[in-house]
Amino acid sequence: MWDAKYTIAIIYLLISVFTGIAQCQSVTENWKTIADDGSPDDFFSDSLDINGGIIAVGSSSDRDNGIQSGSAYLFDALTGKQLFKLLPNDGNAYDFFADSIAIDKGLVIVGAEEHDSLNSNSGAAYVFDSATGLQISKLTPSDGAFSGRFGNAVDIDSDLIAIGARGDDDHGFFSGSVYIYNAQLGSKIYKLTASDGQSLDQFGSAVALNNGIVAIGAPGHDSNGDRAGAIYLFDVSTGQQLMKIVRPNKGAYESLGSELALGPDYVVSTVYQTIDTMKTGRVCVFRTDTGEQLYEIYPEHTQGENFDLAIALDGDNLVVGQRYDMPLGIMVGSARLYSLETEMLLNSLSPSDGEEGDWFGHSVAIDGCQVVVGSVLDDDNGSNSGSTYSFDICCLADLNNDIALNFFDVSAFLQAFSKTSLLADFTNDGLLNFFDISAFLQAFSAGCP
Repeated sequence: MWDAKYTIAIIYLLISVFTGIAQCQSVTENWKTIADDGSPDDFFSDSLDINGGIIAVGSSSDRDNGIQSGSAYLFDALTGKQLFKLLPNDGNAYDFFADSIAIDKGLVIVGAEEHDSLNSNSGAAYVFDSATGLQISKLTPSDGAFSGRFGNAVDIDSDLIAIGARGDDDHGFFSGSVYIYNAQLGSKIYKLTASDGQSLDQFGSAVALNNGIVAIGAPGHDSNGDRAGAIYLFDVSTGQQLMKIVRPNKGAYESLGSELALGPDYVVSTVYQTIDTMKTGRVCVFRTDTGEQLYEIYPEHTQGENFDLAIALDGDNLVVGQRYDMPLGIMVGSARLYSLETEMLLNSLSPSDGEEGDWFGHSVAIDGCQVVVGSVLDDDNGSNSGSTYSFDICCLADLNNDIALNFFDVSAFLQAFSKTSLLADFTNDGLLNFFDISAFLQAFSAGCP
């Protein structure tokens, strides 16, 4: 039963602290992790993904199976503790295992685009159980081409796996293709190619799955100018091409589709351009249902070149990694968080111990409140050994979701508490009492990332 004394307690406590609370704070990292057995030139964090409380990290130049054979690691997302090291049963030198990686619902997909499974550099992809670290299956194309590079890009969503083979030659040299597999059975469902595919399109350079749709990048496609690039959307239940996205009246060599992220409402891709001899990268946001370009994001930077951007999307939160950024006057790298719904820059992420040439932002991933950023040339385990940073981007006390803490959040908490709404249950025990008031005040005092 609601007791008015709680209201009085809330009011007095909030009045006593409200005027002295900062509204916003910089995001700080939760932890930084490195491989337990890391060594120089491993390039740990060459690839990244996060799902279900587990972070998958690729180390494509690890040498356990020979020079540049590659390995992958799984970490506890809460603590940063290493859980498993993943190695393929038949790994070889120069496989570049884990140059691409994806995780979803207990399965980890790891690409090895230069594995010689059928022909030289025909490629392979491996499926692992994230609960045990054991290899479940190895996927190879039955028609794997010489230098087909199957596994150069991978993604998984629910029971579907998408694997890019940018060097496949169905429509000419390096025209590219994408294979769709059943994740549980390891069986091929479709092989996808562009309806207008051509040589050097590199269709399959990037893949992204979401809710039955697969987005495929073809950065070498020329229909809108030399290497202007294109994005194709397919229905994975039928294999039907739904649309092709290009940027009308834009210049050549933008390489649209080099990096992709896909959500229910948005398709996001990088594009590149040279302006006054300086290379620059930006991000284009398209509607998933129509392919219409909504706007472009020009990542802020202090000086120097900004290209080779990394992107990751969860809902409408987009993370953009800029490994060449110079936020402190030295080329440490950075990552920035944007809201696609509001088109706003929400936060900038930087490493607490960043140094020149670390390439922080080379890889990025996001899942809910957690962002992970790869610093592939960090030196904690030796030169270019690599590391991964974790950041918490959520603001628990921002109850009206305006990315600021103010009177309106206090009012929202008071209303929820007075109506016995579990929105005010900050201790997550199913009860509303003084401990929830205290927890709210602590969250409010901590400020927003």
